[in-house]
Amino acid sequence: MNLDDHPFRVLRHGTRTRKSEILARAQSLLLTDDAERVRTAAATVTHPSKRIDAEVSWFVGIPPAQLGQVLWAIEQSDDLPAKCEHLFIGLNPLTQFNLVYFWTIRRPALSYDTWGVVLQHLSDIPGKITTSEVTDLLNADRAAAGIPQIADQKQVADALQRHIHTVVDSVVSHLVKADTPELIITHFADQATTSGNSPANDFAYRLIDQYGTAIQPILNKCSEQIDKVCIRALADFGPLRTAPPELHWDCDRDMTNLHPSSAKCARCDSARSARAEITDGIIHLETLISQWSRLTRAVQLAMKSRGLPDSQTIEVANFVRCVVVELSRDYEQLYSEARQLTFVLHEAFQDNPTIAAWTRTDLDALDRLVKAKAEEDALSPDFKQLRALCAEVWQQCDSQLVRENGHCGANKAVCDKAGELFRREIEPALKKVIFNLPPGEVIKVREQVARCLSWVAVAYTWADDFVKSEELQREALTWAQDTAVAADVKEALERVHKPAKTQRLLAELTPVSSAPSLWTLNGFGFALYGNSDQDTETGSYVTTHYFVALFIPLFPLARYRVVNSGKGYRFLGKLPLRKWDRWHLGIAAAILTLIMITGAMNTPSNGTQNPAATVPSTQATVLKSQIDSDRSAIDLLKRKLQPVLDDLQKLKARMDSLDSELKSVDQKHQSGIPIDIGAYNKKVTIYNDLLKKYNDIVSLNADDLKRYDDLLSKDSAMVEQYNSLIKRK
Repeated sequence: MNLDDHPFRVLRHGTRTRKSEILARAQSLLLTDDAERVRTAAATVTHPSKRIDAEVSWFVGIPPAQLGQVLWAIEQSDDLPAKCEHLFIGLNPLTQFNLVYFWTIRRPALSYDTWGVVLQHLSDIPGKITTSEVTDLLNADRAAAGIPQIADQKQVADALQRHIHTVVDSVVSHLVKADTPELIITHFADQATTSGNSPANDFAYRLIDQYGTAIQPILNKCSEQIDKVCIRALADFGPLRTAPPELHWDCDRDMTNLHPSSAKCARCDSARSARAEITDGIIHLETLISQWSRLTRAVQLAMKSRGLPDSQTIEVANFVRCVVVELSRDYEQLYSEARQLTFVLHEAFQDNPTIAAWTRTDLDALDRLVKAKAEEDALSPDFKQLRALCAEVWQQCDSQLVRENGHCGANKAVCDKAGELFRREIEPALKKVIFNLPPGEVIKVREQVARCLSWVAVAYTWADDFVKSEELQREALTWAQDTAVAADVKEALERVHKPAKTQRLLAELTPVSSAPSLWTLNGFGFALYGNSDQDTETGSYVTTHYFVALFIPLFPLARYRVVNSGKGYRFLGKLPLRKWDRWHLGIAAAILTLIMITGAMNTPSNGTQNPAATVPSTQATVLKSQIDSDRSAIDLLKRKLQPVLDDLQKLKARMDSLDSELKSVDQKHQSGIPIDIGAYNKKVTIYNDLLKKYNDIVSLNADDLKRYDDLLSKDSAMVEQYNSLIKRK
C-alpha cells in the first residue's frame, strides 16, 4: 500500500486518536480532499474488525509526537534503514518493519548497496514480530482511542500475514524496476541461504518466490530462444552427418586433389557452412545460458536450500544437454565445442545439484574424448593403416562366424581365412613400420596386433580347434607384453589351455573299434600293465597291453589310453609302442628263442629233459622289470594321494584321541561317577563331524585309494614270486 493512500495517513491521525476526533477530522476534510477517499478511510479506522489491517500496516504503539518524527524521517532521511535503530530507540519490531517498508517504496530508485540493507532488514524483522505483542500494542492504542478491544489473537495473526504478503509484493514490484534487480536479489538470496546450504526464513523465501513469478515472462522468452537455437543446431548436424569421410575443413585450398567429384565438394561446403552455424549457435547458447543463470540464480539458491529441484532450470539445461550429447556422440571435430558448452552449463548452474552432478560427469567424459582425439590426431599414418588392417581382419571374421553348434566346418574355413589375411596383410606391414615408429606407438601397435590375434583365436573355439586357438593366444601374449591387453590375453589363454590339452591328447590316439582281450588262464593270457602320462581332465592314463605267462608280462602288444572306472576299463584310443617297448619285445623274443635253442641242444636223445627248468632266471629278470615299472606307478599315485593320506592320518589321530576320551567318560558313567553331559555330547558331535569328513574324503578318492591298495597287493605278490624264483636259481 502507498503511504499517501493509507487510511491513517489520509486522516492525518495515529492509532491512538479517539473515534470522535477521527470523525470530526473526516468531516472537515470532506470539504478539501477527495470525499470518497476520506469516507473510506474513516469507515475503515472506526470499524473494529476492518481497522486491524490498517493498524498492523501503520505505526502502532507510538505517541502522536513521535509519529510526526517517523513520517518526517520517511520523507527526508536518505539512509533511514541503516540509522533506524539509532534514530528511534525502542521502536517495536512491527513499527520498525513498516518504517523501512514505507521509506523504501517512497523512493523512486535505490542503489545496489542500499537495496542490500533494505532487504536484509525487511527479512530479519518479521522473525521478531510476535502476535501476542502486537495484540497488546493494538489493544493499548484502542483503549486510548475508545475502540473495542481485540479478543481473538487469530485476527491479528491473519492480518499480519496479509500485511507481510502485501509488503513482499510491493517490494518486488519496486525491485524489478531497479537497474540490476537480478544481482540484488541474488546477493540477498546468497546471504539468506548461506550460498544455498542452509534454510532461509519465510519472508526471504516468499520474496524470492515472488521475484521468480515477476520475471516469468522474461524467462519464458529466454527459454523459447534457447529452444529455437537448440533445434536449429540439431538440424545443422545433418550436413555434417552426410559429409564425406575424407572431408577437410580447409579443402577449398586444393579442391581438385582432394575431391575429384564436384558433388563431394558441394557436400564439404555444406558441412563447413553447417559447422560455422553450429559454432555461432553455441556462442548464442552460451549468452542465453548466462542470461538465464543471472536471472534465476536467486531462485536456484532458494530451491537448493529447501532441498527441492528447480524443474524449469533443469528442463532448459537438459535441452541444451541434448545438443552436447549429439555433438560428442557423432562428431569428433566438435568435441571441444561440446566441452565448452558443458563447461558453461556447469558454471552457470553450479547451484543446482542435479545439473551440477551430471555436468561434472559429462565434463569428465568429454575430457577423455578430447584427450583421446588429441592422441588420435597425433598418431602416424602408418599406425592408423595397421590398425585399420587389424579391424578389417576381425570384421571379416566376425561377420561370417556362426556362433552356434554344428557349424565347426564352416567356422574353421572362416577362421583360416582370417588367419591367412593376418599373415598376408598385417605381418608384412608390421615388419615394415615397427622400427620407424616412436616408442609410444610401438606399444600401441603391439596392443593392436595382440588384440587382433586374440580375437581370431577366440573365433577358432567356435570351430572346435582349441589347439590352434591356444597357439594363437600364445602368439598374441608375446605381442601383448607390457600393454593394456596383456591381462585379457593371458586370461583367454588360461581358458583355452585345458580344452586344447585334451584335444592334443586325444588327437594322438588311433580309434579302436573294440577293447583288446584281457583274459588269462592259469597265469597265461593278456593283461594291462603300467600307468603313465596321466591326464586329470579326462581321468585317463596310458597303459601297455601284454601277453603274460604266469602273470609275468612277456610281450608288449600295444599301448592304450584308458579310463579306469574301478569296475573296468574304457579305451579312448590306441598309441604306438614306445622305443623301450620295442626293445622289450625284441629282447623277450630273443631270450625265448635262445632258451628254445639251448634247450634243444641240451636235450638228450631220449628227449626226457624238461625245457622249463631253464625258465626261472628269465622269469626273474622279466618280473624284476615289471616290479620296477609298477613301483614307478605306485610312487606317482602316492605323490598324488599324499595330501589325502596326510589329511586322513590327522583325522584318524584326532578321532582316536576323542574315542579314547569318550570311552573313559563312558566307564566313569557306568561306575556311577557324575559326568558333564554337555561336554560329552559336544565331543560326540565333534567326533561325528570328523568321521563324516573322513568318510567324505575316502569317498571322493575311493578309486585312487583302491588302485593304490591293489598296486601294493600286486607288488607284494610279485615280490614274493620274485624271491621264490631267486631261491630256485
